[in-house]
Amino acid sequence: MKMSRKIFLLSLLFYTASAFLSKIQAQEPVDRWWVFFDHKKNTPFSIDKPESFLSERALEKRMKFDVPITEADLPVDPQYLERLASLNLTLRHTSRWFNAVSVELDAEDEDLMATIEALAFVSELRPVGRRKNTNSALSSEKQNANRHELMARQQHSLVEQALEHSADLMDSEDEVVDYADYFGDSFAQLNQLCGPNLHLRGYTGEGILIAVMDAGFPDLPDFDYFNTMIAEGRLVDGFNYVDNDDNLFDHHKHGRNVFTIMGAYLPGIYIGAAPDASYVLFRTEDVASERNIEEDNWIAAAERSAEIGVDVINTSLGYSEFDDGQLSYTYAEMDGNSAMITRAADIAASKGILVVNSAGNEGQGNWKYITAPADGDSVLAVGGVDVFGDLYSRSSRGPSVDGRVKPNVCAVGRGTAFINASGTVENGSGTSYASPIVAGLAACLMQANPDKSSMEIFHAIEQSASNFTSPNDSLGYGIPNFCLADQLLKWQPSGELVQISPNPVATRFDLMFSGVAGETVYFELYDLSGRIHRSLMYEVPSTGGTKVSFTQLQDLPPGFYLLRMISEAYTKSIRVIKQ
Repeated sequence: MKMSRKIFLLSLLFYTASAFLSKIQAQEPVDRWWVFFDHKKNTPFSIDKPESFLSERALEKRMKFDVPITEADLPVDPQYLERLASLNLTLRHTSRWFNAVSVELDAEDEDLMATIEALAFVSELRPVGRRKNTNSALSSEKQNANRHELMARQQHSLVEQALEHSADLMDSEDEVVDYADYFGDSFAQLNQLCGPNLHLRGYTGEGILIAVMDAGFPDLPDFDYFNTMIAEGRLVDGFNYVDNDDNLFDHHKHGRNVFTIMGAYLPGIYIGAAPDASYVLFRTEDVASERNIEEDNWIAAAERSAEIGVDVINTSLGYSEFDDGQLSYTYAEMDGNSAMITRAADIAASKGILVVNSAGNEGQGNWKYITAPADGDSVLAVGGVDVFGDLYSRSSRGPSVDGRVKPNVCAVGRGTAFINASGTVENGSGTSYASPIVAGLAACLMQANPDKSSMEIFHAIEQSASNFTSPNDSLGYGIPNFCLADQLLKWQPSGELVQISPNPVATRFDLMFSGVAGETVYFELYDLSGRIHRSLMYEVPSTGGTKVSFTQLQDLPPGFYLLRMISEAYTKSIRVIKQ
């Protein structure tokens, strides 16, 4: 069954490459390999004409939030695909971000492998799932501790000041309770995060585009809960990356269950977390097996999401250990840089998408920890609690191997209400069901704060959480309060004066700012993938005005960066351009 309506379809959906990508055959696929290309010098696409490979919605988002269009956005050279197809290879998915294509290849065919590796434009041939050691240097223990202490003090200050300046932080409890019957069986899980309050203010996700990556969405158009969404054309796009076709409304129920938690709408029975959002559905998971190729499927869906201007990605999936014969991960690789799916998730975040992912259900198993891509530093990993706020025992634990707080936040993942195959409300457990609650309410938060970037939304959700001043490896920063997050985003402290010179930057820049004498300010210079390149702490002198210099930047790669200032009173990010 194909979708009743598709918009945002790019005429160059697979950009010439689609002509060469073959349909998967009925038999079990052979090994899948990545073929990496050495450059994009001969591509017919140009950064100067992004409308040929990005949708109008995506371009508007890029301009609004100053997200640069780079070579990584260019599709792979179609001539390379033609050449590979001429070798009778089955081509699966192209990746512009990694300048590669996945192919089905028998590892015992040494002659064909040698032919591929000998092609002038091929830089590497590597099995899907194998990864290079890309670990970045870790910050010192003392530096991390100092940064967290500052952020903790900042949260206290922000909350106090926001409360002081916002008398309408929360509508009265009685008013929300009166609407409990309206929300039906979803009320408890939404109310824990102050979700009904956002809805009653008119923030229901309208205008926000959410991508759902999962294992299938059987019979979804037949559900009364989605009549309004389908009638209004808000089920806008999708693709089955497992089978390379449009058949989405079949396969495993997991995706449908997850989707109902966000998008279902039948007042008095069940209201999803973002019932008025628009949705894109992608099948990336094949539940019949656990194979590395599912990462390849996910990366393709993430890149498609960036192409069409998706605002939020929800993934209730995670990868750690695979079936026999596959390449499993170790906890040491949950560092935010090793797994290809994690690297892709962070790139998606750098393109202006809020990536929300379940933390995993390994808390009582041998693995125990978060799974990829929840380890990404720009991925909002969601753990599970019950409606009383107590930890769901199977929820995967943190931290990431490099010591970052994981999970980031928690929502109801034990006894979560969703709509089952018969169209009635059922309760189930798993962080798979906690993640869409957060993703849906994040969409509502975006609607309420249209001028805020995805990472500003990300940090506000963290800062609003119950455990922010004392995070742990089970709950992370705790249970977010989306009403407080809304106020933190809307309220801006005054009296800041910040200037950077020069900007663009060559080898150094000076930062001039006014501060409170004696306060400590923490600075982070990080790229759009979230990787921190420089950091320092500074105590403001008695004069109040001061200058901080960042030097020896000649080896910093050209591009866009953000300089984040963290003080007791505020967090501020400033764009820096490196020549």
